Amino acid sequence: MANVNDIKKSFDALINYPQQGGYTIDKFNTWLVNAHFSLFKQRLGLPERIEFSTGMPNIAYARTKKIHDDLKPFRKSKNINLSNWDFIPNDKLPQDLLYETSVYYTTIVKKDNSDLINSLKSCGCVPKDSEDIKDEYIKLLGDLDFIEENKWTNRVNSSLIKKAIYCPFYDGWKVYFPVTKADNIRIEYLKKPITPIWGYTIINDAPVYNPLTSVNPEWDDTLISEIVSRMVKEYGLYIDDTSDIQFAENRLNTGS
Repeated sequence: MANVNDIKKSFDALINYPQQGGYTIDKFNTWLVNAHFSLFKQRLGLPERIEFSTGMPNIAYARTKKIHDDLKPFRKSKNINLSNWDFIPNDKLPQDLLYETSVYYTTIVKKDNSDLINSLKSCGCVPKDSEDIKDEYIKLLGDLDFIEENKWTNRVNSSLIKKAIYCPFYDGWKVYFPVTKADNIRIEYLKKPITPIWGYTIINDAPVYNPLTSVNPEWDDTLISEIVSRMVKEYGLYIDDTSDIQFAENRLNTGS
């Protein structure tokens, strides 16, 4: 995990702090937070950078293994037992959910219920080995597809496409299972990034790094240069120094 004090040391070295100086800790923490969230949004995929040939940004989650690995600290999952098969309220969803990457559901049926099993298989469900159910039952696993609200009615009433679907709203998820009620769903997702802070204690009228009040960003320490470059760019804008801005932009564009 990247350490905020290492980030500050690298930042101070790049801006030549002993000569330049001129920033407060509050300003530093603002640049740190902005850089942290900027890197996250870039790795997730900026809609402004979508390429028409691929329909994806040039940098986006799961486009390459490197980007996928960069976002690994934010990846989580949660199993949700269902009691309402039409709507999942927010208090059942992960509270730190930002972007779901995969949603699937499980259904447990008796092995002698061949009609239901075949219907579930026709919807794309596949049998899954499980040691936590009795021998006379079978567990089937199926994907839950995201559908926009303007397409919802057509999909629900479709005689050709029979797949489980969901659509997020402000207060929860609307869900639909075309064959039978699911027992639970599993959400794999990217969590909301925490807010990093360079914490300090005043000693002899100067701020001194305090690890107990600091919050480190989740990124691997190999990405410190990505964070610092974004901070240097904001610092250059703050002091109106084009050389800092150009230096930071060159590092961001080349990955150096």
